[in-house]
Amino acid sequence: MIKTREKKGAVAFAVLVCLVVTTTIVLGAVASSLRHRRQLQKEIQLEQTRLLLDAGIDKAIAEFESDPKYEGQTLDQIDAIGKYKNAIIKIKKLDSTENVQFQIVAKLSAKENSGRSETMQRSKTITLKKN
Repeated sequence: MIKTREKKGAVAFAVLVCLVVTTTIVLGAVASSLRHRRQLQKEIQLEQTRLLLDAGIDKAIAEFESDPKYEGQTLDQIDAIGKYKNAIIKIKKLDSTENVQFQIVAKLSAKENSGRSETMQRSKTITLKKN
C-alpha cells in the first residue's frame, strides 16, 4: 500500500514538473512572439515613413518644375493611411545662392495602442539646379 502511494506521489510530482516546464516554454514563446510582432510593426511603419518621404521628394520636384518660385508646403494627410493616426509631409525651400534646396520631412504617427503612440520621422534635403 505504501509503495503504491509513493508511486502515485512520484507520478503526480513528475506531472507537475512537466506542467511547469511546459508552461514556462509556452510563456517564453508567447513573449518572444509579441516582441517580434512589435518589431515587425515598427519596421513596417519605418518603411511607410520612407515611402511618405519619397512622395514628398517627388512632390517637391514636380512643383518646382512647374513653378520655379515654389517655396514649399505642408501636406497634412490625416487618415490617409489606414492604420496610422497622422501622416504629414513638410516641404521647405532653403536659402541657397547657386542651386535650389528643399528640405522634406515625413512624419508618420501610429494610432494609439494601449495608451502608446509611436511617431516615425525621416527627412532629406535635396538640391535642384536652377533653370
